[in-house]
Amino acid sequence: MVECSDYFGPRGARKPAWRQRKENYIKHLSQAMNDTLLVSAADKLHNARAIAHDAKHQGRSIWKRFSAEPAEILWYYQSLVKAYRKRRHTSLRVILIELELAVADLARAVKRL
Repeated sequence: MVECSDYFGPRGARKPAWRQRKENYIKHLSQAMNDTLLVSAADKLHNARAIAHDAKHQGRSIWKRFSAEPAEILWYYQSLVKAYRKRRHTSLRVILIELELAVADLARAVKRL
């Protein structure tokens, strides 16, 4: 689903910097279709859980696989939670609760660094 991507430019073109792509994606969520929000939130929930799990069980080395610092990754997930909350889409309620818990786990993982 293209709407769930953080990059909407032509294939093969140079992508903007990580932070700019994430800021653009967060802005995009304010206008995204409801189905897109659900898919996006479920994907971000899975990702946040996976990162927090890997950080807990594998340690600091997991952060090397990202193109952003742990604090920036945490900022992104916290910003996603805020963006989903603003939409007040009733179908997001359960996923949003779970995402908030996963982001709290992620925050604890970042704090342990």
